[in-house]
Formats: sequence, structure tokens, C-alpha cells
Amino acid sequence: MKKQDTQETQKIHEALALLNEAAHESKEDISELITSKYEALKGVLHDLEADVKGKVQHGAEYLSELKESAAERGKDAALRVDHKVHEDPWKAIGISALCAFTIGFVLGHKK
Repeated sequence: MKKQDTQETQKIHEALALLNEAAHESKEDISELITSKYEALKGVLHDLEADVKGKVQHGAEYLSELKESAAERGKDAALRVDHKVHEDPWKAIGISALCAFTIGFVLGHKK
């Protein structure tokens, strides 16, 4: 019976060695897979970073242009209002008074 136990023990050791070898190969395959996926992800993130930087720069330029345009339009509107007020000051005073009265009336009547 000892010989049979020794053979069974030998078979168990062989099976464990085979499993260990298979696990080692799987570990290497998984490691290679993770490394390749990491490199691919790294490349995608690098491309995305460049794209985002470009869009941020474009957005900043657009906002700067928008700010300049709004400032110019505001100045133009102020000059036109100034010109109209100097053309007919009583009309401007009347319109201002009417607006003030209307706002006061609306705010004064709370229900």
C-alpha cells in the first residue's frame, strides 16, 4: 500500500506542477494583455489631451473676440444714445420719467 500512496503522491505532485506551469503562462499572457491595453489607453489619453488643449485655446480666443466685440457694440450704443439725447434732450427726459413712473407703479402695487 505504501507504493500506491507514493504513486498517488507522485501523480498529485505532477498535477500540481502542471497547474503551476499553466498558471505561470496565464500570468504572463495576462501581463502582456494588460501592458498592451495600458499602452493603447495611454496613447488615447495623450491624443485626447492634445485635442482638449486645442479646444480650450480656441474657446479662450473666441471669448476674447466676443469680449472685444461686446465692448465695441456697447461703445457704439452709448455713442448713439448720447447723440440722440443731445439731439432732443426733452424727449430723453420724458422717456426716462415715463420709465421710472412705470417701474415705480409696478413695484408699488404688491398684491
